Order: sequence, then C-alpha cells, then structure tokens
Amino acid sequence: MIIDLHQTLHRTIHELKGELKGCDSALVRSCAALLLICCLALRLPSLAGHQNINQQKSGFRKTSSHVVLITINGLGADFVNRPEILKAHAPFMHNLIEKGSHAYSAESVYPSLTLPAHASIVTGMLPADHSITADFSFDDPAGKSTLQNQKKFLKASEIKGGEPIWETASRNGLAVASVGFPLTAGAGIKFNVKAGFSDLPDKESDFKPETLLAGIEPESLTLQLSSVLSKVVVPDKKRIKAISHFLKADFFRAAAASLIMENYKPGLMLVNLGSFAEAEEHFGLSSGETFEVLESIDRLIAQIAGSLEKAGIQSGTTLIIASDRGYLKTEQSFNPNVLLAKKGLLSTDGEERSLHGAQSLSRSAALPPYSSTLHKTNGLPDRSLKYSMIIIRKPTALSGG
Repeated sequence: MIIDLHQTLHRTIHELKGELKGCDSALVRSCAALLLICCLALRLPSLAGHQNINQQKSGFRKTSSHVVLITINGLGADFVNRPEILKAHAPFMHNLIEKGSHAYSAESVYPSLTLPAHASIVTGMLPADHSITADFSFDDPAGKSTLQNQKKFLKASEIKGGEPIWETASRNGLAVASVGFPLTAGAGIKFNVKAGFSDLPDKESDFKPETLLAGIEPESLTLQLSSVLSKVVVPDKKRIKAISHFLKADFFRAAAASLIMENYKPGLMLVNLGSFAEAEEHFGLSSGETFEVLESIDRLIAQIAGSLEKAGIQSGTTLIIASDRGYLKTEQSFNPNVLLAKKGLLSTDGEERSLHGAQSLSRSAALPPYSSTLHKTNGLPDRSLKYSMIIIRKPTALSGG
C-alpha cells in the first residue's frame, strides 16, 4: 500500500541520519488492487563520491547517502510488469526491476486521486487522517470545483495530520529538494521548483516559460533553471501534440532535478512527472500515443539517474519510482440518476436528492460484502462522500490479482 511506501521512506531517512549503507528492499506489500501502483527501488552501482562546496555552505549536514523519489501519475503496474502484453517500451524501468527491488502491484488509497495519494505517500496516513480528500475542493454554494480551490489544495498547510517526509528529513539536518511535487507550496523546502500541477496551462498555446519558473525557491535558482528551460526540447510528434505542453513540463522537471542533484546533492529529492496520466486520459490506456509518452518518461528517469553519476553520489543513492494510481479501461458508462429522473423516480431539493420508494442505507449497510473496500472510506467527511463513487471489480490476470 502507499502507506508502506511512506514507511520505507521514513526508514531510509533514519538511515541517512545514521549514515547507514544498507538498502531496505521491503518497499510495498504486494496485493491485487483496483488501481495499481508500481514501486521500484535500486541501490545504484558504486562510484567514488565527492564533496559539494555548495552544500557545505548551505547550513545543512553533509551526507553520503541520498534518496530520490520519482512519482509518475497514472502508471499502472502492468505497464512495467507486463510489457509483453501491453507492448510498452520502458527499458530503464525494466532494468530497475531486474537489478533492484520491486512490488508486483500495490493498492492505492481512496479516493485514488493525485493529491490524496501523494499526501498518503509523504505522511503514511489515509486521506481521512491527513484531510486531503480530493484534487479539487468542491464549492457547495457554487456547485462546482474551481481552479482557485485546487490551488488552495496544493499548499503544504492543507495537510492536517502526520509529518510529511520532507519535514522529517529537514528536522534531521538534511537538505530537501522538490520538483513539481504536489502539496509542497509553502513547505519550507530548501530547493522548491514549481510546487504542484494545477498551474500548468490547459492549452498548448498558453504555455509560457514563466509558468514553470514562478515561485522557485530559492530565487537564486530561478536564473539557473531559466537557462535550463530555454534548452528543453520536446520531440516534435504530431500525434501527441495535444498534451505536448504537459510533456514539456516533465522534460523541464527532469532537467531541473538533474541540475539540483549535480550541484547541490540534497539528502532527499522529490520529483513528480504528470504527462503520462494526461496521455492516458486524452488518448486511452493502450494507445500508441500513450506508449510514446511512457517511453519519454522512461528516458527522463534515466536522465535523472544519470545526474547521480555525474554528481558522484550514485553509490550512496536509493532511487524509488512509484505511482499514485492507475486507470481502468472503460468501454461504456451508465448514469442511473439520469434515467431515474426521467422516469420521475428521482427528485432534487436544493443539494439533497431523494429516491422515491427507496429506503436510505447507512454507509456500513450499503455494500456489506465489500467491507475490504469500504474500510477506505472510514473517517472521510460526509461532504466528500457525497460526490464519491466506489467501483468493485474482480481481479484479473492482467492486474496481478
């Protein structure tokens, strides 16, 4: 589960504190899941390390051990575990599977969305406990979600329970870096690049360099990354043009993470890549376009790993690759409320909906056979559940169940 990934991060942070060399291979408990997460870890081959003058002057404790966590939005486990079936080409990640430790599959939290899942990864708590229960905050009076609500949710202060892993690392004297990682706005992270994902433009024509360069901490890093962004070149492929701005953002994030690792060598680096999920939503799960984006993501991960070698810290770095959630292929959808309303069986009174002739079921009595799934909703506020839906499916061979 995602919480087990947090526990691994937490243990590794304490390894850094004591300068231990071992690598914890128990990353995530394997299990069948509705939404799958792929988690990989690798203690990279040995290279001679060297000291970093910038870090010595930063006030943070110098360390010979480092952790790099890269999350890939929407990467279901089958994309890397069953490449022969999906025809997905990700050679670097496949190499990590062969040489490192990995979980065949894992179970996401509920709701299985980007922000709730990432909050669970960094705190080790369920959404009901850390309070991040959606990607967008629903505005009841307006009856809709807004971009402003999502921007609010991106702030670290919205995490109400638990200690995020970056606070644990900082408390132990380690420098922390974040590149595009959700929920890190205002987190007090030493090297913080573009905290969140909602500020990205919705249209390719709206892409502007200042979008990705805004809010970088410290400000002195902005000039360096401005030069990096000017050199970012995304492969010109017409069939993935619809999401090319998201892909360009990921190319920039990989380049930014590489620059920070090479020059500052933080003890903990957090990176989020979001274009793969955009490709799945726009083109479909098994489309050629989606596979092209996965290949690009694989090369970006290899680029970040290459920066560890250039920095001379490869032998002391634990690289963790994880996903927040996966997707299910949908052939058809059915909205029962529409049919019930047309038949005169469903009426609305303000925000409340009532089904004529039906007895209201309690949360615990609604789906008694599926308590193993419903436990995820325990503690979630009613206002969150009002707009939620649980889908139950039987595990398949493809999903590892």
